[in-house]
Amino acid sequence: MTGRPKIKLDLAVVKKLCQLHCTGEEIASVLDVSYDTLERRIKELGYNSFAEFFARFSAEGKISIRRKQFELAMQGNVHMLKQLGTSWLGQSDKQQIDMTTKNVTRPVIKFVVNFDKPPANADLSADEIDKTLDEL
Repeated sequence: MTGRPKIKLDLAVVKKLCQLHCTGEEIASVLDVSYDTLERRIKELGYNSFAEFFARFSAEGKISIRRKQFELAMQGNVHMLKQLGTSWLGQSDKQQIDMTTKNVTRPVIKFVVNFDKPPANADLSADEIDKTLDEL
């Protein structure tokens, strides 16, 4: 009794799709096979799982991306220089303010309220009050 013929996979296509970070399901779809078939064929090649195979060849894709980013940065692409400086060198565009100083002098404004008579500036508008406070 013979079963149907074994589906052969184009290994070069599988590797290239892994480099592009396609999922196993996407690769199986492109090859018109089930994910289980993809997994079995990869195991027949000596890998423990598709995940192991993917990790191996997706790393090559990451290397290609890094290489291109580095080339762009070396050509003077300011955005890429900033990106690589941030991710590779721990640089930052953010300014940090150290607020740990204990002897910070702050202005103190005291208001004295006499409830027996209305304040002298009771007829000032909100804008005039703001201006007066800004002048203090």
